[in-house]
Amino acid sequence: MLTVYLFDEPTVGVDMGAKIEIYELMNALVATGVAIVLVSSDLPEVLNLSHRLYVMHRSRMAAELTGADISEPAVLSHFFREQQAAGVATNALATNDPTTHAQH
Repeated sequence: MLTVYLFDEPTVGVDMGAKIEIYELMNALVATGVAIVLVSSDLPEVLNLSHRLYVMHRSRMAAELTGADISEPAVLSHFFREQQAAGVATNALATNDPTTHAQH
């Protein structure tokens, strides 16, 4: 039977020494074969601790990233995809450029 631990924002408000202890505890747990679900808004934390990363945006899953796909640009592009699309659409309408409209 698989044991799963949920760590929800485990390092918010703690000093660097405590963060290191929390990370060591998490690594020790994983080494015993348990799974950890880490919920964190600290991007460097999730980038460095995740084997699989789900990008959430407005209470919906925007992407699932694994392995080499886990990177800051990938996370940010999925998180801000809606805003980027809206910006492209706004620019296309403002310029009335038919080549920009074709991208949608």
